[in-house]
Amino acid sequence: MNDGYLALIAMWCLLIVIWSGWLDRFFRRHRFFPNSAMLLFTGLSLFSSWWILPFFAGHVRVIPFFLPIIVAAYLWIKEASAKHRVQLATASILIGVSIFLMQLLFRLDPILMFTNEKWLVAGFTILLLFVTAQRLSHQWILLALGLALSDLCLQLFNWQKTGSMLLGSAFFQDVWWISACGLAVTRYLLGFGKWPTVFRRKRAKSTSIARIEEIK
Repeated sequence: MNDGYLALIAMWCLLIVIWSGWLDRFFRRHRFFPNSAMLLFTGLSLFSSWWILPFFAGHVRVIPFFLPIIVAAYLWIKEASAKHRVQLATASILIGVSIFLMQLLFRLDPILMFTNEKWLVAGFTILLLFVTAQRLSHQWILLALGLALSDLCLQLFNWQKTGSMLLGSAFFQDVWWISACGLAVTRYLLGFGKWPTVFRRKRAKSTSIARIEEIK
């Protein structure tokens, strides 16, 4: 499949799901990003991805590249703790550099790519997000800033080789949306996996209460 189609499919599906109200419960649980804002974010990403401007020695797709950065910067500024802001900024740089080094390794030794590069990069990104953060808002910040930094580094590397660069390319959009959807699905599965533990705890607690009442 050509680059860009996965991002288009993900954005259309997300628009339909949000518009249908299937994610209202999710947005009520995570109030840092209301469903109307997510609807606007997805709509702009879908219908304004063609907007290209000159940038340095190349071009940049303005909405796909800068819109996630703006949202992440807003969430980063809202962090009450200065210590958390420093940690998030540091983690974003480390994640961006790690993703870039992984992509650079694939270009130096293509035999390491046992499947499509975008799936490997997205999987590696999701792994880094769960290692470095637990809260969804923090993972969003790291996702947006880390992928943007890695794309900037990769395009600068390509510019040295070819003399041209394109920030926010179709490949970048595919990786971004695969990572975002994979993050959401993984969080859901991990949360679903906690239900048996919660059920056992509640059952043990109710059993203990019943025994105490019998003793009385």
